[in-house]
Amino acid sequence: MIIYNFELIEENKFPFSLHNRAFLYGDALFETLMAKQKSIRFFEDHLARLSGGLTTLGIEYPNELNPQHLEPIITKLMEAKNLEDARLKILAWRTHGGLFTPENNALEFIITAAPAKPFENHVKENVGFFEDFRLYHSPLSAYKTTNAQPYVMAGIEMKKKGWDDIILLDTDDHVAECLSTNLYWVKDNTIFSPSKSTGCICGVMQQQIIKLLEEKGNPLQFVKAQPEELSKAEAIFTSNVTGISYIKTIDSKSFSEKHPMVDELKSKLDFK
Repeated sequence: MIIYNFELIEENKFPFSLHNRAFLYGDALFETLMAKQKSIRFFEDHLARLSGGLTTLGIEYPNELNPQHLEPIITKLMEAKNLEDARLKILAWRTHGGLFTPENNALEFIITAAPAKPFENHVKENVGFFEDFRLYHSPLSAYKTTNAQPYVMAGIEMKKKGWDDIILLDTDDHVAECLSTNLYWVKDNTIFSPSKSTGCICGVMQQQIIKLLEEKGNPLQFVKAQPEELSKAEAIFTSNVTGISYIKTIDSKSFSEKHPMVDELKSKLDFK
């Protein structure tokens, strides 16, 4: 079962068209969400990011696409699939019509649900840098679009090298983010993360980290940093909607797998 335009339908009845603009042009956005006991984590933040991306693309955002309207439908989807904990995905695209120039800006979307496992407190043993495809800042770079070729190629390189993650760079050789996570490092009791001007995604989990650090009076510092800056860190970690992971080694340089500032964030934010 999936949700298609607010309606619960069987997956094999989804009316996919060869004129689908997500398929033809990557004219689409997506969000990945986690639900625990049918409660969706950070739902409003996910929909706010989706709304921002659709507005940037000029795609109409219906008023019904809100937590109050969607939650009962998603609950029915999880019940139909016998799921208490779920990994949800929203894929939203401009409806068909036109070539590069759309004929209209109406929205279509699907929501899928799959079993979710509790976040494992794992450490990324080996991580390296990706040199071949670079990120750059644009009006869309903060959002998750289906134009994901740099990440696909980075994933291929990561698999070939046998790494646990890979760090992408921007066009000026600044560190930007990891394959599917935001990147952070700790130095002198301050947590740093790449500037949004590197073209990295504006992560929903990162928004939670920002709030927690501001409450502690030690706000997250966004900077432009060359790869060698990471070698000076006390600890390095990543985050996405599932939780926070330490990085143990980058290019043979080892880092601590324990840090009180990071462990406090993990205790509050990991998907358990």
